[in-house]
Amino acid sequence: MPVPDRTAALSEQLISVHQALREHLAALRQEAAGGTGLRAAQAATGGDLLGHCLAFCTAIHTHHTGEDSQILPALRAAAPELAPVIGN
Repeated sequence: MPVPDRTAALSEQLISVHQALREHLAALRQEAAGGTGLRAAQAATGGDLLGHCLAFCTAIHTHHTGEDSQILPALRAAAPELAPVIGN
């Protein structure tokens, strides 16, 4: 069973990762709509829209795999009362 500090750290990491993914998706939507949100990021990284999309999909897959295999089981163990919310 994770100690409370470890559980809090996992929760904060989960929030941080989701926020970063939301920001990337918002920039991608803005770019697809003809905006410049992603272009500024691309200028800084030298990326392109396709490369960003592929990286984003890979990040989401890796992120959800990690949640399913590590974070959610740890959260279930630390707070069994959340099992109905977390699901199987």
